[in-house]
Order: sequence, then structure tokens, then C-alpha cells
Amino acid sequence: MIFLVRHDWNRLAKLYRTQEAPPLNFSRMNSGSVGLVYYKGTLNVGTIFKGFI
Repeated sequence: MIFLVRHDWNRLAKLYRTQEAPPLNFSRMNSGSVGLVYYKGTLNVGTIFKGFI
């Protein structure tokens, strides 16, 4: 059985948009899982004192 997940990237960008500048340790094009969905080379990750961005 194959599950297809449709992502509305514009909607996600609006929901998780930040006005803060990227942290110094900001890293682009990472891979990883968010819940049951695996993202290959599409995650941008950085950390600040408050947590992950």
C-alpha cells in the first residue's frame, strides 16, 4: 500500500514564517523526518536560545 501526501508549501511557509534573521549556525538542505514524513535535502535548520527554527 502506498500513501501519497500532498503538501501545500505556500500554506506551510505562511504558517511557519519568521521575521527574525537566520541564526549564525543556520544550515540549509538537510534531510530528516518530521512525524511520518521524510524530507531529503529540503530542511533548513538552525538553533537559537529559545529552541529550533
